[in-house]
Amino acid sequence: MRAAAIEELRETVAQRLGELSPANVAVGLGGGGGFGAAREGDDNHEDGPVGPAEDGPQAESVALSQTDMELIEQIVADSSEALDDFAVVLLEIIGAGLDTPEGDDALIRALSLVCQQYIDLGDTDGLSLVLDRLEALEAEGRRPAGFASGVIGAAMTPARLVGLIERMSQASPQEAEQMERLLGRMRGWIYPALLGTLVENNDKSVRKTVLALLHTESGIPGQHLWPLMHDTRWYVVRNAVQLARGSADPELPAQLERLLRHPDERVRREVIRSLDVVGGARAAPLLARALQDDDSAVRTLAVRSLSRHGNRGHFAAVSAQVETREFETRSSEELEAFLQAFALLGGETTIDTLNKMWKKRFFGTRPLPLRLAAIQALGLIPARAARDALSEAARSNDAQLQKAAARALAQGQSRSGEARS
Repeated sequence: MRAAAIEELRETVAQRLGELSPANVAVGLGGGGGFGAAREGDDNHEDGPVGPAEDGPQAESVALSQTDMELIEQIVADSSEALDDFAVVLLEIIGAGLDTPEGDDALIRALSLVCQQYIDLGDTDGLSLVLDRLEALEAEGRRPAGFASGVIGAAMTPARLVGLIERMSQASPQEAEQMERLLGRMRGWIYPALLGTLVENNDKSVRKTVLALLHTESGIPGQHLWPLMHDTRWYVVRNAVQLARGSADPELPAQLERLLRHPDERVRREVIRSLDVVGGARAAPLLARALQDDDSAVRTLAVRSLSRHGNRGHFAAVSAQVETREFETRSSEELEAFLQAFALLGGETTIDTLNKMWKKRFFGTRPLPLRLAAIQALGLIPARAARDALSEAARSNDAQLQKAAARALAQGQSRSGEARS
């Protein structure tokens, strides 16, 4: 605030105090102790309730007049204009290439302070002005790439980001849309604040907004995510793994490999989903290793992904699981996933094993989910022996097996027709 504005405000306050009763003015100004303070040497003073209303200031006597309100509003407006003026001057110095004794660091700190004020005030126009100018300076080569990122990144803390998001939730639809566009524009410059908010803030609406921002456009650079993958909270690690799916960072498979041993199965499941997105030769060996996981859902996700990204070299890992004694006791979903991968990776070599699985034993019987899964897997093998096995199953005495075999034969013929066309 300018000195003149402060003086005007002082005169207004003094005038209003002067309109109070003489006793109160004496206490407030002459006694030096402030309102309600006892005068020195006042033997009759006792702590206790304030006296009758007529002894104190009347409500109407201290109410600000319309003129006073307009004056205060003008002072605040002048202060806001001063911030804008300061921002313009700083941008002119930066654009002119004038260096301070401390170099760019001093300019970044000064302009970041301005941006902090804009963020705290929710002044999207002022912040947009700074962004426009900084981007233009970088495009013109008058400031190095990353200068704007340094300014905004230093200004935006998790606390300020939360404040802006909360302000956005209370704003009009037009203002909220403007703030949302501004946040999207700054997204690549405020990763630490976004991720810090996601980790520390417990407000679901805030976290939802942050996640939506993080999931837009391209993936998040890996260097911002790796520290989160070492966090002790399982949900922080899971969110980091989920966000890493869009990253093309070559270090990602190594980070995911370490997390295959994470104690929480929810993290391991997310790791498999991310490996499925990575795909190819980098993911297949890790997926094969996950087939031995203690969690059924992890194994199921892994073998389904391996059937898409694996090759004949990974058949042994699938076969080893199919041949275990407890395999037939697994869930129907897991049985189906494993036998499909078994058939796709092993091809014709698996026909005899699958053909035995759907048939009854001489002693005892096999679980129905296993028999149905074997028939479905036979339908994936484009060989005459597989079709013969399905035809035999279609003539069995079990209605469920008949339907499964007929469906598998029809699907096999459909795939053969598509391949010829």
